[in-house]
Amino acid sequence: MGEHNELHTIVSVILRGGGGWWNHPQTNRFKGHLGLLVDRHRQQVEEMKRRGYNHQSSLPKFSYKPERYVLRVAYTREEMLADLNLLIKRKGVMWERVKDIRDLIGVSRP
Repeated sequence: MGEHNELHTIVSVILRGGGGWWNHPQTNRFKGHLGLLVDRHRQQVEEMKRRGYNHQSSLPKFSYKPERYVLRVAYTREEMLADLNLLIKRKGVMWERVKDIRDLIGVSRP
């Protein structure tokens, strides 16, 4: 349940107003939308319980506007290309090693 740990990290970074994850894409998704983060955490807790995990890490108390988190799995071609380029840049992945992804989004070179 790695995403669950990430949610705790993200809320901590946002509430502190900075930190190592401040410019992370997942953190940016929830900036100004803590209600989405709270709802996603609730979904994660439900899934953990369904799998038999014992959840004991509540989020800290803070004010937020309630929002409904809907997991969006469909990416646009531009989003996929941006993620691919970020992967290549950050992780040093060679362009040739991501051929399947390139074929999927129809790109020959960045």
